[in-house]
Amino acid sequence: MATTSAGRLADAIAHHEICIALAARTGHHGNLTQSISNYAANRVIGGNLREAEMLLARARGLRTAANDTASVDGFVAMLQAICDYQNGRYRQALAALNESDERLGQYAPGYRASARTHLAVVWSHLGQWSRLRQVVAAITSAAVPRAATRLRCAALQLQADAALGRHVDTEALRDALARLGPDDTPDSQNTARLDLAMHADPAAGLEQVEAVIARATAGGDEGSVIAGHARAARLASALGDADRTRSHARAALALAKERQIVRQYPGELWLHTAEAFAAIGDAEAAAAAAAEGVAWVQRVARDGVPEEFRNSFLNRNPVNRELFALVARV
Repeated sequence: MATTSAGRLADAIAHHEICIALAARTGHHGNLTQSISNYAANRVIGGNLREAEMLLARARGLRTAANDTASVDGFVAMLQAICDYQNGRYRQALAALNESDERLGQYAPGYRASARTHLAVVWSHLGQWSRLRQVVAAITSAAVPRAATRLRCAALQLQADAALGRHVDTEALRDALARLGPDDTPDSQNTARLDLAMHADPAAGLEQVEAVIARATAGGDEGSVIAGHARAARLASALGDADRTRSHARAALALAKERQIVRQYPGELWLHTAEAFAAIGDAEAAAAAAAEGVAWVQRVARDGVPEEFRNSFLNRNPVNRELFALVARV
């Protein structure tokens, strides 16, 4: 966990696997379940949700065979919720977050604020901006949360303001980023810097994003690498740099076929790359990326979004709205 927290996600894998093997050898279900859930957290942070979900299923299976690991349940449910919402399974995500909040309240109340930021993320995906603001306000008005939680709240507030057409206060996010301490993993910094870069001058923003890509690649934060390439493509296209636009866009799309994204709303992959291709005059590539994004949105709206939130998901989530407009245009 120390190696994971230091941002050396790939280096931590061998240690996680040794932990699991030793816990299994001793037959200690509590240690084994904890070790598996820790490894799943590493995979979630790194952006590899397929591996994370297999580990979480194993952890839940152990819970049916033993009754000494109840304290882990809240964390397992929170990690499962992340996997659910990044795959567009919003019904399941909301149920998992309810379970996580209840379990953490029993065994680890200090982590409830962190879990509730993921509820705010779900509301942002669903275009439920009033609900998001209520959750963020409740978190920030309670006892001072960890710096990483404050950072996530600031980022969510920035998204809400942008979606609602309000003044975007990037200083709040910069201030939260500056407050991160040694216990806050570098993935939190990567996410904040990617958000800030999109509100900067394109040249400065592109430089910032490419620096995040380099750091994230070295640390094994694959989710930030994919999100970084998608955003770099958009920024490079604003500068008229066709070669860098194509390079970043193709990298984002290719990597996303191998890994599931955890650093941005999934639709952003197709919106940023499609807009980037369109800006440099590559209408065919733009149409293909936009069509793939719209197909994902339509499938998720049909299969994964509760009916009462379907309209806001389609029309109040700005990424979805822009994807539909882009398909009509290209």
